[in-house]
Amino acid sequence: MATYQIYELSARAVMSYAAEQDGVYTFALNRSATEHCKVPGAKHEQDSCAMFHQLMYQLHGEGWRERSDEKVTALSDVLFYMDFAGIFDRRGTGRTQQARREKARDMFRPEGITLDFGSGLHRYVAFERSASMSRQSRLSFIRAELYEPMRQRIMLNMELDRCQLSKRYPAMVSCSPVEPGWTASALTKNTGSSS
Repeated sequence: MATYQIYELSARAVMSYAAEQDGVYTFALNRSATEHCKVPGAKHEQDSCAMFHQLMYQLHGEGWRERSDEKVTALSDVLFYMDFAGIFDRRGTGRTQQARREKARDMFRPEGITLDFGSGLHRYVAFERSASMSRQSRLSFIRAELYEPMRQRIMLNMELDRCQLSKRYPAMVSCSPVEPGWTASALTKNTGSSS
């Protein structure tokens, strides 16, 4: 099975580089600062999964195929995981906790954060998380220009109205992997329902 080089960054370290202006924190880290924020001792490597496949299709076209035992580095500046573990104390009322909450809030602004993993500065926005990632206080960030195309791929190009996502969404993102050409109508045909 292929593995993918996906960096894990410390939210605490990224927050230390925040610049505040008019009550809003911004994050623009050069290559050296970005390198400093990588979690020491982390593998920075993930097993193949449907989301990585869909990212590779988006970047390299529908003809892309994964080779077994390959270490894929093509996503190392496209997607990363941010580790928020242990930095918030919900009972904390001190200035440090307040500043951390404000910095975290501003990481999730549409402007996102700007990092350089070695290929130049890119803007990243908060993206997806699995149940396991939620339990471990991790969240993925994706390059901003890929957010919408990937959201559409994960949602099979469906627009959902009011519904209970917990019943639909996990099944959609866990499809192994959604092959090129899949559509909402294909899902309806295969499951017998569009609801």
